[in-house]
Amino acid sequence: MGDTVQIQPGELMRATYRSLRLSMIALILMLGFAILWQAAISEWRFQTSISAYFYTGVHPVFIGALCALGALLMAYKGSTRVEDVLLNFSGYFAFFVAFIPCRRPDPIYGPGALPETFPADTDIEIAVAAAFVVGLLGLALWGFTSDWRSVGGSVIDVAHMSLGPTSIAVDLAWLARIGGWVITLILFGLYIWDREALTDYGHYIAAIGMFVGLGMVVAYNAVMGALVNAERNGTSVAAEIRQGRPLIYAALAFGMELAVIVAVVLGALGHGSSPHGLISVEAVLLILFAIAWAVQSHELWDEGPRPVVVPTADDGDSPEP
Repeated sequence: MGDTVQIQPGELMRATYRSLRLSMIALILMLGFAILWQAAISEWRFQTSISAYFYTGVHPVFIGALCALGALLMAYKGSTRVEDVLLNFSGYFAFFVAFIPCRRPDPIYGPGALPETFPADTDIEIAVAAAFVVGLLGLALWGFTSDWRSVGGSVIDVAHMSLGPTSIAVDLAWLARIGGWVITLILFGLYIWDREALTDYGHYIAAIGMFVGLGMVVAYNAVMGALVNAERNGTSVAAEIRQGRPLIYAALAFGMELAVIVAVVLGALGHGSSPHGLISVEAVLLILFAIAWAVQSHELWDEGPRPVVVPTADDGDSPEP
């Protein structure tokens, strides 16, 4: 009989951390493969958007990948409160993107198209109600298990704005929470008072919230990486953000937020002038996020979550990065 080897808790945590990160990339690749397979059996004719594949043979992969990605984003613990809030809301909105379909495209290419009567309004109502109920339960659990009043953490969680001779501290985590709650309350209001508007616009509202949040996570990593490097090298944040990984994160974040703006414009204009413009922009969004996540996974593979710079006694109550 072999010897018993006890695995250290740190090794288990590191293995779990790596698995979470790799699983998110795997889900994006799975969705991409399913879309390419559907296009291949449709004589390489693509739908006008990734969301339109809800109505094709990709349907189960589309729903499953988005829900799993949402759960993983919410389970993943950010290095700071701001990053954690952005990940939580982005993951939560992924469920609404999955449960509330976009407008049915015409035509639908290839075999496996869902019946025109699917999904019924009741299907959407049940799924969205489940998302809201579980969201409220999660909020209650968080309230009992977390010190939500705490303002501690990384100095990057607080921005200092000068207003004339005075300076005020702005808690960025609470700003992120307010933004997430505004979108959540809009969706909830539509669910309560205007189900037809929820069916027409809920998918797009949630998708914008999800992608903007993910883009901000990437941008936040650029600043966090520059801040940590500046502390380590004794340089300025501005100098560090123009080189190395922080520059890569900044470029990817800029590309993601620009893609969100282009996607909103294309969606508002319709698909007449550019039938594959929206799906191209959505593909770029997912690819940019996957690259950012892969770069960060490589960066933190051995070290785990990035160390954060916290205020010290000498810094006072208003530390400057």
